[in-house]
Amino acid sequence: MTKSDTAYQIDVILRKILAHAQSISCDDCYDVLDKYADMLRAGKDPSIILPGVKEHLIACGDCGDEFKALIAILETSSAPDTSNT
Repeated sequence: MTKSDTAYQIDVILRKILAHAQSISCDDCYDVLDKYADMLRAGKDPSIILPGVKEHLIACGDCGDEFKALIAILETSSAPDTSNT
């Protein structure tokens, strides 16, 4: 077993522990994803109001991908329009 294999296995185990420690369902995560993203973009700490979401996003690939897509959309939609210059 190489160091990278061991690191990967440790990463998987830690993700499972984090997910279990403050587990929320994918449905619960999805319900607050927009609020979580807005708070992060505003420089606030959403973990106080929305505990478990960060851990779920780290542990759940589907929800993490959904969050990344939401952030990309929000950043694109808030970018200044420079097409008329």
